[in-house]
Amino acid sequence: MQEVTSSHTDAMQEVTSNHTDAMQEVTSSHTDAMQEVTSSWYYYRMVWWGVGCWYYYRMVWWGVGCCSALQELRATVKELKRENRERPKVAFSALLSETKRPYNNDITLVYKHVFTNTGNAYSPVTGIFKVPVRGIYYFRYTAFGVTSKHRRVSLYKGGQLMVTVTDHSTPHDGEDSRSNGVTLQLEEGEEGYTRLKAEHQVYDDGAHHTTFTGFLICA
Repeated sequence: MQEVTSSHTDAMQEVTSNHTDAMQEVTSSHTDAMQEVTSSWYYYRMVWWGVGCWYYYRMVWWGVGCCSALQELRATVKELKRENRERPKVAFSALLSETKRPYNNDITLVYKHVFTNTGNAYSPVTGIFKVPVRGIYYFRYTAFGVTSKHRRVSLYKGGQLMVTVTDHSTPHDGEDSRSNGVTLQLEEGEEGYTRLKAEHQVYDDGAHHTTFTGFLICA
């Protein structure tokens, strides 16, 4: 009986020992697994936190860049407005308002009825445009006639002829309108005007046929 009891005791101790070892192994494996899971979770959490920070600061810098670009754009618009205010503005348009009969000599046409005279560079007394500022100017004029008299009107810069309109009337065609234009580089103080050739005629009335126009393109 003692031998049986001893064998039984040894068997129980072995089972208990094996069970304890198994439990320790399971516990150790469980602990390692938990540590691995915890480590992985912490890693991915840090990764996502890093991505979030990167995205946040990227948006912040994008916002700063947009604000800077907007400020530069506003400054540019402000500068352009200032330049536009300071840029000289010159333009005139006038009509003859009366018929000029043939003269023995060439005459300067005086367009007395003024539509526009921005800068007051055109004189409705002399018919002369005096350049107020150096720049590129455009001029255009029209000459109208209703009689058998010929029409020849020329545009001058100072004493130099620039362009001319001519119309030779016939018994079958007495009513005609002619126009011409030119772009000129002019210096301050130079003059522009039109002249009617001797023995020629231009006509005008309330319909405003014969006109003279000019304006500054750029200074």
